[in-house]
Amino acid sequence: KEYRQKGCFSKLYHTLKMSCSGLPVITEIASINERSLSAHKALGFQILGSHQEIDFTWHVVIWT
Repeated sequence: KEYRQKGCFSKLYHTLKMSCSGLPVITEIASINERSLSAHKALGFQILGSHQEIDFTWHVVIWT
């Protein structure tokens, strides 16, 4: 896809982190979305916890 490998993901989260004035960034990722989980981990996110919904396990990730 044309937006991959252009740094958009990293720029998005770095901008969000700067806007949060030192607060951690927390989001959820469906366990089946391995590409997203890998991208978040590469940026420095860590899995804070997980929970089960009807069809998916969701990982709560944090970036401090």
